[in-house]
Amino acid sequence: MQMIKSKEEWNKSVVIPQRYVACVFAFFAVVSSYTMRGCLNIAITQIVKRRSGSVVESECTVTSAPVENKDSTYEWEPEQIATVLTSFYYGYVPSHVPGGFLSDVYGAKKVLGCCIIVSAISSALTPIAITTGSWRFLCVLRAMMGLVQGPLFPAAATLLAKWIPKSERGRAGTWVYTGAQVGSIFGNSVSGFIMGYLNSWKLTFYFWAAVSVVWIITAEFWLFSEPSQHPHITDDEKQMLMREIGATERLSVPWKAMLTDSASIACISGWCGHAIQFYYLTTNLPMYLKDVLNFNVIENGIFNSIPYIILWIFASVTAVFSDMAINRNWISLINSRRIFTFFGNVAPAAALVGAGLVGCNRELAIIMIILSTALQAPVYCSVRVNVLDLTKNYAGILTAFVNGIGALVYYPVPYLIATVAKDNKIQSWVLLFEIMCSMTVFFTIIFVIWVSGEKASWDEIE
Repeated sequence: MQMIKSKEEWNKSVVIPQRYVACVFAFFAVVSSYTMRGCLNIAITQIVKRRSGSVVESECTVTSAPVENKDSTYEWEPEQIATVLTSFYYGYVPSHVPGGFLSDVYGAKKVLGCCIIVSAISSALTPIAITTGSWRFLCVLRAMMGLVQGPLFPAAATLLAKWIPKSERGRAGTWVYTGAQVGSIFGNSVSGFIMGYLNSWKLTFYFWAAVSVVWIITAEFWLFSEPSQHPHITDDEKQMLMREIGATERLSVPWKAMLTDSASIACISGWCGHAIQFYYLTTNLPMYLKDVLNFNVIENGIFNSIPYIILWIFASVTAVFSDMAINRNWISLINSRRIFTFFGNVAPAAALVGAGLVGCNRELAIIMIILSTALQAPVYCSVRVNVLDLTKNYAGILTAFVNGIGALVYYPVPYLIATVAKDNKIQSWVLLFEIMCSMTVFFTIIFVIWVSGEKASWDEIE
């Protein structure tokens, strides 16, 4: 009988390990989704007219040259803008659990494919919706995009659970999940370039829809939901993955045990602490930079991208360090999850408050915003991969609850902005940032107390 090769021996016997191929496709699925999802946050600064002479005038002095846009613009009220920016989450939150279930039962490839295809269609139809059906039609399209992107991270978690050995999950999970940051980098910078130099916000949506087609075509041929489905995988590789990961079983879902487990609640709570500030930075920061600090669209795109470049680099470094520290027994897995999550949640929240306290000092504000984003890096090798510590059989479903409830917590933020910070006064924004910071600290403390790094009892086969 042929001996099963160790992971190190098998890595040397092939050019490209197939688990890395799966990670690459999961990574670019997240990147593609976030470019299509996030480009509206930059585009809306050009779609909506700024009403001069009204109560929404900024306290800060205008120092940037405005960028003219040849496409039509619209006068939307702050409440309408809040509804547009929130409408994505109307579809996003409720589709998490069904998407996680479908990923665990039918495979991640089908779910990810549906996510990218429908998102591309929604993106391509967005300019038509705005010009022919107004902001309400746009809300429908955004909700549809949210509906298919809700299963994105549950499907990615399912893929990782079936392809990635435990000793590499910190690095692999971080790399895949920070596709959100890479998507934000390109979504912000390229969209800002298109609108600033080509003077068209419509082209932004068409461009990202077209780019996503590349993923759809290549994934059809080279992405597989699990090793057993791969037609070209070697026996050595399959045996290595079976030894490192083990077989996953399709079981009845232990809903009650899963959702009442303190470890699951901790995981959800820790992610909620991160999600509040993350969704604010990705969704509402462009409007803050335009309406409060008076950046034009080109500057807006650049300064919305720089923090994510630094975050991506920092996240990659912290992920390698986290896995190394755990594998060399410098720190226990559970304490690694605690420390990295606490720092990755609380430090950015404090920096966000600092961004408001520096007022109209644009240079200091940008530095604090960069810190608020970059210091989130440890979250991706801690609470973000904690699901994989708890379960391999229900990774998609638990991730659905974690990510879905995290997005649900963010729901009131755009409406808080439309009410608390409607006047665009610096002090109003500081109050808003302090509220978000307090919520982050509360959720993070729950995580630190209840977190577990062991396989959950409800994940066992009875």
